[in-house]
Amino acid sequence: MTRQMIRCVLAFLCVMSLSGLVGAAGVAKNTPFGVTFTTANFQHGVTLSDQIDTFKNASQVGSTIMFVYLWGTSNATELNDLGTRVAIARQFGLKVFIQFSSVARGKPTPPDGLPETWTRAETRDRYVQDVMQVARLKPDYLNVSPEVNIMAYFQPDEFNAYKGIYPNLYTKVKLITPSTRVGVSYLDLLWVGRNQAGLPDELGTRDFIGITTYPDNVFGSVAEIPTAWYGLIRSAYPNEPIIFNEVGWGSVDPSSNAKQAEFVAALPGLFRNVKPELVIWALLHESGYFQVRYLSQDALDFLNSVGADPDVLFAKFNSVGLMTANGTKKPAWYEAMLLNFSTAGL
Repeated sequence: MTRQMIRCVLAFLCVMSLSGLVGAAGVAKNTPFGVTFTTANFQHGVTLSDQIDTFKNASQVGSTIMFVYLWGTSNATELNDLGTRVAIARQFGLKVFIQFSSVARGKPTPPDGLPETWTRAETRDRYVQDVMQVARLKPDYLNVSPEVNIMAYFQPDEFNAYKGIYPNLYTKVKLITPSTRVGVSYLDLLWVGRNQAGLPDELGTRDFIGITTYPDNVFGSVAEIPTAWYGLIRSAYPNEPIIFNEVGWGSVDPSSNAKQAEFVAALPGLFRNVKPELVIWALLHESGYFQVRYLSQDALDFLNSVGADPDVLFAKFNSVGLMTANGTKKPAWYEAMLLNFSTAGL
């Protein structure tokens, strides 16, 4: 089945009940846990069945599904596909989190060759326009700038310019969809290491504070993660909703399937003092998306400047899935199915 045919069928499912076609639509699991939408057979041709299975599996293991919308490659087709997937997620009883990926290496990544800087009006206007298009899908959560602290640290002039965009953007989104919870996220390693607890107040009103965490980039095992690593977040923001919008641990060497599963099983304990509203696992299926050969020289230079080996980093990211690329459930999946955050007070 071609990609266009899949789109047509998925669109058809949006205007019909899924009952009797892909199984009765149900209520997703009652848990803070969720997953990011990635399908099986990413590299060998995704089928309609692959996509429906993704929603089924997401509702079995979690309450929420996250879609990542890449601003730099956005177009009408991608927006239509996103709208279709949001509608199907609703049929499965899943809450919807959309992550509007708008920045790379601290600079904006606009489509259509627009200038990669927030100081240009055409880039700012297109960003607001495109975020509004996504907001009209009325997701439960909308992260309008993932890992904004990378921009603050590596491109402070861009962050200063962005501070003039965000407050108005927040207001515009809430006018379209008042129930959508809006915010940005921060990479925990940089947030902790550079004492960036004050950054949210520099941006202004938000409905949550998002955190990205891949602790295997720092720690070799769960036992090495300090008790205070995540507790610092709650200490900094004692009364605000915290969302871990990207949580991951790879399964390739020097890690393993067993170490990844151990980390998943440890999540309720690790987050006990934070009591996050959501915990979104970074990939449902392993992916071949992260390829070093696709990196620009600027991107390679950036990774080198922060001491990251792109081959090691990308292999790790691609292995984060709870399931393999062909849909086989990994040990981490079975641990995720057993998660009970209520015993940790979440």
